[in-house]
Amino acid sequence: MFSIRALGKGFARGDTTTPVFEDISFDVPDGQFVALCGPSGCGKTTLLRCLAGLSAPCAGEMTFNGRNVNGPTRGVSMVFQDYGNSLFPWKTVLGNVLFAMHGTDATKRHKEKLAMDHLDAVGLAPHSRYHPWELSGGMQQRLAIARALASGAECLLMDEPFASLDAQTRAVLEDLLLDIWADGRRTVLFVTHDVDEAVYLADRILILGGEITTLVGDMTNDMARPRSQLATRGAPRFSELREAVHRRLGPGAEA
Repeated sequence: MFSIRALGKGFARGDTTTPVFEDISFDVPDGQFVALCGPSGCGKTTLLRCLAGLSAPCAGEMTFNGRNVNGPTRGVSMVFQDYGNSLFPWKTVLGNVLFAMHGTDATKRHKEKLAMDHLDAVGLAPHSRYHPWELSGGMQQRLAIARALASGAECLLMDEPFASLDAQTRAVLEDLLLDIWADGRRTVLFVTHDVDEAVYLADRILILGGEITTLVGDMTNDMARPRSQLATRGAPRFSELREAVHRRLGPGAEA
């Protein structure tokens, strides 16, 4: 689905360019759940924004379903960490989801039914007439996920979407995301600096690191599905994979 070759990105300041990452190459097959893991500040979000077409790389190329990514791409939707600022506060919960269907040929009644189906999938159907500012943080992030699903995206790019939530809400939304992914078999690229979260969620873990960030690890997660917060995290294999990721991240990595 995604193919990334020798991707590089830097930011110009005056006459100098500060590199963020360089020479990153990987492929993401259709339907795979990939975690992108690395220490804080290593460029995970910048890389995800490049894949979303929101930021242009300085080197290399990206394709989605065989087409070059030169801007926001149909079939790709991004869920941001700062969910509060990504929602429209003046629109209702239903209105936020309907916005994602703007430009489609469906009738208004059909769009509303689809939107309510997506809200039901994330447990927000009873709150469809509320506004985002009337919801808790966890509910707002559920709304952001419902809106991404309503866009018809084949691929979800998720930038540390649960990082600012409490542990219990985070666990609930992790399991909700896995249910949604298993039901629709969408492709997911999930950025996190939390190694435990990466091991719990993903089929595969891409590890970023180095003085100038590059890809330092590409690990397959062979733990069985479906996964459970207690049984999966308590399994010996979970600890083995967690340790392996930390070794790739290196000493002192904030992950």
